[in-house]
Amino acid sequence: MNCKLFIGNISEQVSQYDLESLFAPYGTVHTATIIRDLLDGRPRGFGFVILDSPEEARKAREALHGVFFKGQFLKIEGARPRTEGVRRPGTFWGHRYRGRKSVDTNEESTEQQYQGSR
Repeated sequence: MNCKLFIGNISEQVSQYDLESLFAPYGTVHTATIIRDLLDGRPRGFGFVILDSPEEARKAREALHGVFFKGQFLKIEGARPRTEGVRRPGTFWGHRYRGRKSVDTNEESTEQQYQGSR
């Protein structure tokens, strides 16, 4: 039975390979994932590691929780099931979207927009 661990406070310099290497001495690592921002692709500072058994996960958690790794103290917990949040209209993952308004490039509408702003 696989056991999923939440890894918090991950430095931006840590790669998925680094996570796999860090957890490998404690058991078989099925996957190591670092969560990234959807818009700019930068790491969000947390990830997940799936180990082969709950016993391996317990050993890894006891050995690595609070360890200083690449500039940060790691926070390791058992992963909780994901809950679905409520999405409100006009938001992007709970944050207000502040993108540019679409502009019609049609010559007549551009002239009307310009005249309306005077």
